[in-house]
Amino acid sequence: MEQNVEQQINHVLESIDTQLYTLSVAAGILLFFIGLFLIIRKSEKQKPRIKITGSICLGIGILSVLSGVFQIISQ
Repeated sequence: MEQNVEQQINHVLESIDTQLYTLSVAAGILLFFIGLFLIIRKSEKQKPRIKITGSICLGIGILSVLSGVFQIISQ
């Protein structure tokens, strides 16, 4: 019984893996642009925390895009 459930879950995950990688790339692009906006934006009261948050979003976005693209290519 447990093996049957495991096989069904594996089959479902294998069938949607490309969509998950594409979602990872899309989320990475979104994070990249949010981080870029937070870093570049000009305001009188720009706090250092906002630049740090922007840098973190930018880094995670770049890593997410690269990871998703490499996973799609390696399939």
